[in-house]
Amino acid sequence: MSFSSAQNTFVAGKYTEAKNLLITYLDRFPQGAFVPTSYYYLGECYFVEKDYDNALTNYQTATEYDNTLYAENAKIQLGKIFFYNEDYRSAANIYEDLAKNTEYDYVAHNSEEQLMRCYKALNEYDKTLSISTAIYNRTTTPQEIKDE
Repeated sequence: MSFSSAQNTFVAGKYTEAKNLLITYLDRFPQGAFVPTSYYYLGECYFVEKDYDNALTNYQTATEYDNTLYAENAKIQLGKIFFYNEDYRSAANIYEDLAKNTEYDYVAHNSEEQLMRCYKALNEYDKTLSISTAIYNRTTTPQEIKDE
Protein backbone atom coordinates (compact mmCIF):
# COMPACT_ATOMS: atom_id res chain seq x y z
CA MET A 1 0.00 0.00 0.00
CA SER A 2 1.49 3.32 -1.05
CA PHE A 3 0.51 6.87 -0.33
CA SER A 4 0.03 7.55 -4.04
CA SER A 5 -2.67 4.89 -4.24
CA ALA A 6 -4.50 6.51 -1.28
CA GLN A 7 -4.08 9.95 -2.85
CA ASN A 8 -5.39 8.79 -6.23
CA THR A 9 -8.41 7.24 -4.55
CA PHE A 10 -9.03 10.49 -2.66
CA VAL A 11 -8.72 12.59 -5.81
CA ALA A 12 -11.16 10.23 -7.55
CA GLY A 13 -13.73 11.11 -4.87
CA LYS A 14 -13.88 7.63 -3.35
CA TYR A 15 -13.74 8.97 0.18
CA THR A 16 -14.68 5.85 2.14
CA GLU A 17 -12.06 3.80 0.33
CA ALA A 18 -9.53 6.64 0.61
CA LYS A 19 -10.08 6.81 4.38
CA ASN A 20 -9.25 3.15 4.74
CA LEU A 21 -6.12 3.47 2.60
CA LEU A 22 -4.98 6.59 4.45
CA ILE A 23 -5.48 4.94 7.84
CA THR A 24 -3.51 1.93 6.61
CA TYR A 25 -0.73 4.22 5.38
CA LEU A 26 -0.55 6.00 8.75
CA ASP A 27 -0.49 2.68 10.61
CA ARG A 28 2.34 1.36 8.43
CA PHE A 29 4.36 4.57 8.15
CA PRO A 30 3.74 6.70 11.27
CA GLN A 31 6.87 8.74 10.48
CA GLY A 32 6.38 8.71 6.71
CA ALA A 33 6.92 11.69 4.46
CA PHE A 34 3.21 11.97 3.69
CA VAL A 35 1.86 11.85 7.23
CA PRO A 36 0.77 15.53 7.34
CA THR A 37 -0.92 15.25 3.95
CA SER A 38 -2.61 12.01 5.03
CA TYR A 39 -4.14 13.68 8.07
CA TYR A 40 -5.37 16.56 5.93
CA TYR A 41 -6.92 14.18 3.38
CA LEU A 42 -8.53 12.18 6.20
CA GLY A 43 -10.01 15.40 7.51
CA GLU A 44 -11.37 16.13 4.05
CA CYS A 45 -12.90 12.65 3.77
CA TYR A 46 -14.69 13.07 7.07
CA PHE A 47 -15.68 16.65 6.24
CA VAL A 48 -17.35 15.55 2.99
CA GLU A 49 -19.28 12.96 5.00
CA LYS A 50 -20.27 15.70 7.49
CA ASP A 51 -18.51 13.77 10.27
CA TYR A 52 -17.16 16.98 11.75
CA ASP A 53 -15.82 15.45 14.96
CA ASN A 54 -13.43 13.14 13.09
CA ALA A 55 -12.67 15.85 10.55
CA LEU A 56 -11.74 18.21 13.39
CA THR A 57 -9.38 15.67 14.96
CA ASN A 58 -7.55 15.02 11.70
CA TYR A 59 -7.33 18.69 10.70
CA GLN A 60 -5.95 19.52 14.14
CA THR A 61 -3.30 16.85 13.72
CA ALA A 62 -2.44 18.20 10.25
CA THR A 63 -1.90 21.69 11.74
CA GLU A 64 0.75 20.30 14.09
CA TYR A 65 3.01 20.10 11.03
CA ASP A 66 3.23 23.88 10.64
CA ASN A 67 5.67 24.00 7.77
CA THR A 68 3.59 21.91 5.39
CA LEU A 69 1.48 22.85 2.44
CA TYR A 70 -1.66 21.53 4.10
CA ALA A 71 -1.39 23.17 7.53
CA GLU A 72 -3.08 26.42 6.46
CA ASN A 73 -5.75 24.58 4.50
CA ALA A 74 -6.44 22.47 7.58
CA LYS A 75 -6.80 25.65 9.65
CA ILE A 76 -9.30 27.04 7.14
CA GLN A 77 -11.33 23.85 7.46
CA LEU A 78 -11.13 23.99 11.26
CA GLY A 79 -12.55 27.49 11.11
CA LYS A 80 -15.44 26.24 8.96
CA ILE A 81 -16.22 23.46 11.41
CA PHE A 82 -16.19 25.84 14.37
CA PHE A 83 -18.46 28.18 12.42
CA TYR A 84 -20.88 25.35 11.52
CA ASN A 85 -20.95 24.40 15.20
CA GLU A 86 -21.70 28.04 16.08
CA ASP A 87 -18.42 28.41 17.94
CA TYR A 88 -17.86 31.76 16.27
CA ARG A 89 -15.13 32.91 18.68
CA SER A 90 -12.92 29.88 17.94
CA ALA A 91 -13.53 30.32 14.21
CA ALA A 92 -12.66 34.02 14.45
CA ASN A 93 -9.44 33.25 16.33
CA ILE A 94 -8.31 30.91 13.56
CA TYR A 95 -9.22 33.34 10.78
CA GLU A 96 -7.56 36.27 12.58
CA ASP A 97 -4.35 34.27 12.85
CA LEU A 98 -4.46 33.21 9.21
CA ALA A 99 -5.26 36.72 7.95
CA LYS A 100 -2.25 38.14 9.81
CA ASN A 101 0.30 35.39 9.31
CA THR A 102 -0.18 33.79 5.92
CA GLU A 103 2.10 34.57 3.03
CA TYR A 104 -0.66 33.81 0.52
CA ASP A 105 -3.10 36.51 -0.56
CA TYR A 106 -5.88 34.03 -1.29
CA VAL A 107 -5.66 32.63 2.25
CA ALA A 108 -5.67 36.13 3.75
CA HIS A 109 -8.64 37.19 1.62
CA ASN A 110 -10.62 34.03 2.38
CA SER A 111 -9.85 34.43 6.09
CA GLU A 112 -11.00 38.05 6.08
CA GLU A 113 -14.25 37.07 4.38
CA GLN A 114 -14.85 34.38 6.99
CA LEU A 115 -13.95 36.85 9.75
CA MET A 116 -16.63 39.21 8.48
CA ARG A 117 -19.20 36.44 8.96
CA CYS A 118 -17.83 35.52 12.41
CA TYR A 119 -17.87 39.12 13.63
CA LYS A 120 -21.43 39.53 12.41
CA ALA A 121 -22.50 36.33 14.21
CA LEU A 122 -20.75 37.59 17.36
CA ASN A 123 -22.57 40.94 17.10
CA GLU A 124 -19.23 42.71 16.87
CA TYR A 125 -20.53 45.31 14.48
CA ASP A 126 -17.57 47.71 14.57
CA LYS A 127 -15.25 44.89 13.52
CA THR A 128 -17.79 43.68 10.95
CA LEU A 129 -17.98 47.15 9.40
CA SER A 130 -14.22 47.63 9.42
CA ILE A 131 -13.41 44.35 7.73
CA SER A 132 -16.37 44.61 5.35
CA THR A 133 -15.11 47.98 4.17
CA ALA A 134 -11.62 46.59 3.59
CA ILE A 135 -13.03 43.63 1.67
CA TYR A 136 -15.32 45.85 -0.39
CA ASN A 137 -12.46 48.16 -1.34
CA ARG A 138 -10.22 45.34 -2.58
CA THR A 139 -10.16 45.35 -6.36
CA THR A 140 -9.97 41.55 -6.43
CA THR A 141 -13.09 40.91 -4.33
CA PRO A 142 -15.75 39.08 -6.33
CA GLN A 143 -19.06 40.90 -6.70
CA GLU A 144 -21.02 38.21 -4.81
CA ILE A 145 -18.82 38.83 -1.74
CA LYS A 146 -19.26 42.60 -2.09
CA ASP A 147 -23.02 42.09 -2.26
CA GLU A 148 -22.96 40.10 0.97
